[in-house]
Amino acid sequence: MQGVKSLNYKIIIPILTICFGLLQGCGLNIKNGSLIVPNDPIPNGTSLDSATFSAASGQSDVTGFTTIYLLSPQNYIVRLDSISFPAETTLQMNIVTSAGSFVRSLRSNFGSQNYSLNIVGPQPTWIRIEIREPGAQQNYAIAIF
Repeated sequence: MQGVKSLNYKIIIPILTICFGLLQGCGLNIKNGSLIVPNDPIPNGTSLDSATFSAASGQSDVTGFTTIYLLSPQNYIVRLDSISFPAETTLQMNIVTSAGSFVRSLRSNFGSQNYSLNIVGPQPTWIRIEIREPGAQQNYAIAIF
């Protein structure tokens, strides 16, 4: 019976290690066996604009919204709030404004996350935010202001 217990542990530990690796590869952060979903605080700046994400390119499991905050002249926070995007290993956010486009890598495809953005010059017009896989020509989600 002792041999059966040790054999089970020899099989279970590698399987669990692989499972945790797969979950982290899908953008889920595992710490001490618990799922960590980003929950950044709401910025203290002035809310300038917000938009809700819609599914794109045949995706159906997209939720969340985005808000732009002005912290100080030329310093902005792009907040993704209560997001859930398709599980990909890496996703990028393309922020499209009248001052140009800016790309940020998402830390996770779940939760609430803040991203800093410096734009020199007059306050831009916010056009849209696209969520996509790096190098992909199609968006998973889009929020239009």
